[in-house]
Amino acid sequence: MDHARSDVISWIWSNPPDEGSGLTLEFWVYLYDLHLDHTPFSYGAYDSYTNYENANEFTVYLTSRFLRVFRGTSRYDCEAQRCLNISSVSEWNHIAATLDTSTGDLKIYIGGDLVDQTVVSGDFRKPIVPKGAVILGNEQDAFAGGFDELQALDGMLDNLRLWNCVRTASEIAKGLHQRLDPADYPDMTQLLHFDEVISESQGQIIQDLSGRGESALWGRMPTLKNEMIYQTARGITPPQAPRLVASLADVYGSAIVVYLHPGEARTILLRAHAEEESDIVVTLETELAATVGGSEGTLTNLDGHAIEAGATLSHSGDEGGPIVRYTAPQSLAGPVAWSANFSYRVTDVTSGEHTVATVVIHDLSQQTVSDMEFYTDEDTPNYLILGTIGMDGLPVQTILTSIPSLGTLHQASFQSDSPAKYTSVDYANLKEPLLKEDLPIRVSNSRGILIYEPPQDTANADFPLTSF
Repeated sequence: MDHARSDVISWIWSNPPDEGSGLTLEFWVYLYDLHLDHTPFSYGAYDSYTNYENANEFTVYLTSRFLRVFRGTSRYDCEAQRCLNISSVSEWNHIAATLDTSTGDLKIYIGGDLVDQTVVSGDFRKPIVPKGAVILGNEQDAFAGGFDELQALDGMLDNLRLWNCVRTASEIAKGLHQRLDPADYPDMTQLLHFDEVISESQGQIIQDLSGRGESALWGRMPTLKNEMIYQTARGITPPQAPRLVASLADVYGSAIVVYLHPGEARTILLRAHAEEESDIVVTLETELAATVGGSEGTLTNLDGHAIEAGATLSHSGDEGGPIVRYTAPQSLAGPVAWSANFSYRVTDVTSGEHTVATVVIHDLSQQTVSDMEFYTDEDTPNYLILGTIGMDGLPVQTILTSIPSLGTLHQASFQSDSPAKYTSVDYANLKEPLLKEDLPIRVSNSRGILIYEPPQDTANADFPLTSF
């Protein structure tokens, strides 16, 4: 999800927990842009019969200072020292929050570890009003609207689950690395894996896999007008669909998607987590095979020996699973992409239970980028966001290959006495302009942020387009 766009995933939450029961929200998240606050989950409620409206009926909000849980007119802040510090984190993290509405007992888990526990009052002890709007990636300051792009999620989500119960610490720790079968968990009311977008007559959806919730609208709002209403200068815009990219979240039991350039070699972690006091065995289930392009590449262990089906893959418990080495095939003749896959089995030695996961490998050379347009006021420098996440789930490196003919470009800098936020970009002390003779130029900011300073004193003159 990209805050520079109007990316959104949404649905109507018809079955929140009943009065006096519990709630658990958990998801994996990767925060790419650390220059803003992030809203992975926002639920706003509206009841026309009782004239009740609350844009923050239940919301999880991440800043550089705290992880905040909104519950109606009440809120609780878990300080960054204990919870997630987004000023220094740019990796996958599992976040879980549990709330017992009968007692007000609120617990927050990061990576399966309990980091904060408190007893809260106020609206935390009231039932959640049903049939409101869940918005993933934007914070509601009005029902299904009132958005601010600097409070949007800029990053990736995976394996989101909602429960109408208070999950225990052991249950959260046991399940965070796995894809759970909802048939075994009747209290699971929403399950989104974000693996596949399904096209329907009304638009695209992500299917709820719990069988008890609502399918999520992909790039659509759950309103008749289907508009993203911002309270900022962005105004009213059409919603946009996020991009599906490979997830590197530490979850096994499904497909691991890898993207490589032709001829590139990379180690692949085959995720496999054992429960406490249990041993696992990992074996190759099916051998490497080409699915597109006719050439599959090679799969070996770290010593360079080929791996055959049935072979046991050695690993230490600290690694989170065996590590194998894959080498992609060389470029094929013509504009032909290649793809390959193999699968592995994880077996619990004690119980005999097992799960099979597939590794799917795609050609990264087929990745493309899109043109972007920026608008600026005359005589007013502004920041440009050029970076993105690649199809492989990793940040791309932003390289300038040309310089605009009008105005100047500068590497981004931020005020030293403030957090490095978009609101603290240092326009007063711009760095030296980037010069044509220095091309190609690597953009130093990890998000690909540059400062563009337009030509000065251009009032009452035609201001043509410029590009780079």
